[in-house]
Amino acid sequence: YKVVNSQPYISQKEYNILYLGMNNPINVYHPEHKPDNYRVSINNGKVIQGQDGYYARVNNPGYATVTLEVPDGKGGYKKVAEEVFKVKEIPEPDVVLYNQAGGYMPSKIFKLQKGLEIDAKNLEIDSKFRIVEYTVTYINGSGLGIFTEPVKGSYFSGKSKELIDLAQPGDIFVFDNIFIKGPDGRNKKVDPIVFKIN
Repeated sequence: YKVVNSQPYISQKEYNILYLGMNNPINVYHPEHKPDNYRVSINNGKVIQGQDGYYARVNNPGYATVTLEVPDGKGGYKKVAEEVFKVKEIPEPDVVLYNQAGGYMPSKIFKLQKGLEIDAKNLEIDSKFRIVEYTVTYINGSGLGIFTEPVKGSYFSGKSKELIDLAQPGDIFVFDNIFIKGPDGRNKKVDPIVFKIN
């Protein structure tokens, strides 16, 4: 048998948090009214009705209250459901190489890597992050020099791939000026990661 919700409700689709700068999907339901009759509002941002449901776009960190009203039969509307959500900045994922955010790595394994990756497994949010650009700095362990190469996107190519291929025990590689783009469309600088080759 199927459980039928007899109460109107408002809920977040995956977690009870609304994130700044993105369209957060929310569930809005009333057992006796069609969505055409819903009036959905928020006190911190705006509610957008899309083809596949409702989205909340919030303005400020803190809290946001989403309210559902339906016709009261007398020409007006009555409030039937209300839900308070926490509003947070989009969390920052880790940038990794071979699932490591720095540390020691054997030269054989290091040379096989294709590029930096985003590790968002600890985030409550769907991982819509991508790496925009970064810089690779190769510090030769024998004191033969320091070489730096900018990279667009996440993958090593051209001169940056040549630097990776030089990796020998004692060398140090620094990945810095790392910019990622999140679901809010903004570029964000994240902490550098450093590898010592062994």
